Amino acid sequence: MKEPAVKITLPGHKIYNTDVYAHTFQVATIRQLANVIDNNDEKLLYNIVQKHVNIDIKLLTTYDFEYLLHWQRINSYETISMYQNWLCPKCGNSNESEVKGPDLIVDDVSEEYLDGIRLLFFSNNKEMKIKHSVLGDTFRCEDYYKTYKKIPTEEEVFEFKLACMLESNFNSIAESIKFVTEEMNLDDLMLIEHFEETYKYGVRPYIVKNCSHCDNKEVQVKYNFSVLRFFPDYNSKSTLQSRTLSNKTSPHTTVGDTKNGLRESSLSQESTSIDSRNDGDGTKQVEIAIPKSSMKDLSEEAKSSEVAPMSQLIR
Repeated sequence: MKEPAVKITLPGHKIYNTDVYAHTFQVATIRQLANVIDNNDEKLLYNIVQKHVNIDIKLLTTYDFEYLLHWQRINSYETISMYQNWLCPKCGNSNESEVKGPDLIVDDVSEEYLDGIRLLFFSNNKEMKIKHSVLGDTFRCEDYYKTYKKIPTEEEVFEFKLACMLESNFNSIAESIKFVTEEMNLDDLMLIEHFEETYKYGVRPYIVKNCSHCDNKEVQVKYNFSVLRFFPDYNSKSTLQSRTLSNKTSPHTTVGDTKNGLRESSLSQESTSIDSRNDGDGTKQVEIAIPKSSMKDLSEEAKSSEVAPMSQLIR
């Protein structure tokens, strides 16, 4: 039986002019995800996620898409746990900590990031507008280089991403690419990297745990996230057991304000971390067909369903 659509609040919800509704994954979908893992198939993953949400995922920033994956993982699976192995930096003993929804620290997009745009001054004395990269930039890159009948190199993919972030300053993406490849200097690149670091948001790349062997409290434990290895593989018997990751921790730190809107159900992730951006031959290129009718139907169904606040999703 299909669960009713639920309204969710993305950490970057202020960027989008629409309410977001999502369905949890069902049995058939969960089995399809096994093929995502077996084949390292991002295209299939994106299409699966798209069928369960009313917003065009190509409009989402990477931060919001990853949050959406976390929401699906926690609300669609409740029986497969993930345990994070880590060494205490104080006593040196090994810890095994279960990772649950409330362990994730989520930051909202900054109020200063107005409508997804931030003014920056580049070293060439030009005033430039910049925005976060969105998932659709990857698809556009493939389409752009198809016109030249070639597969873009890793460097070209990176340059195209920068061009998309700055596109609003030019008449076309081609002009923006020309600026990135011919006019930008290292100072400009460092400024963009500073922008990304300052205004990043979403799920933080660590959890906070206490050592079970000594009095070391609130230790930052690195949390590895891999898009292609985030969901359980039901073709593997090991997924019926607890998953374990092994990592050293960063020095002891105290965490400030946090925000969580996720169930307490445990997370599950493969031990092997795969970075889909570096596949040997460059970034994977993916296509996704987004039927507008399906998004409309999902939105209409959501409006007719009782919307559960995020607080009700925390167990």
